[in-house]
Order: sequence, then C-alpha cells, then structure tokens
Amino acid sequence: MLRLIKFMLVANIIAILSVWLLSQLIVQFSINHPTDYLFYICIVLWGIAGLTWDGGKKSKNYDLDRAERKIQSMVSGYDVKADKHQQYRENYHFGLKMFISGLPSLLGCIIVSLL
Repeated sequence: MLRLIKFMLVANIIAILSVWLLSQLIVQFSINHPTDYLFYICIVLWGIAGLTWDGGKKSKNYDLDRAERKIQSMVSGYDVKADKHQQYRENYHFGLKMFISGLPSLLGCIIVSLL
C-alpha cells in the first residue's frame, strides 16, 4: 500500500510539472482556474493509463502475423506465450496504477468546482 501511495505521489508530481510547463510554453494551453489544472492532470494520467492498460481485451490477430510464426519456430526453446502473458500483466498493472493515480485530481476537481 505504501508503494502505491509513493507511486501516486510521484506520478502526480510529474503530471503537475508537465501541465504547468505546457501552460507556460503554449499560449492556447493557458490555465486560469485551479479546476483546469486538476482536470488536465487527470487527463494526463488517464491518457497514459489508456495507452498502457488494455482493460482485459486481447488482440484477435496477435499471433496471425507470418513473421511472428516464423520467429516462434526459430526460438522453439523460449516460451513466447508466457512472455506475452507477463508483459500483458505488467501493462495491466501499470495502467491500473495510473488510473488510480488520476482519481485524487478528479476528486479535487469536483470538490473545488462545487465550492
């Protein structure tokens, strides 16, 4: 649990710095309200989560590539399926942590907008 909190803290700090830097460098990205900062931080974190977190869907044509089949036959002693499963689990875990990291900024955005 402590590792998740540390990860959330670091991810939010990086997201805060990136949103602040973009707001300083790009005129169209200027931010006027604190809710905008919190919303953009949430979008950054959830955007990264969306890129990595597959959400349980497996690609249907992942092993149908001709080159993929040729490579699998060349490395017969290597367990390709186990490696793909491990990579899938790591991506799912990282994406879930990024999604959880975006929840405090979304909650803060909602609370600040209601006040």
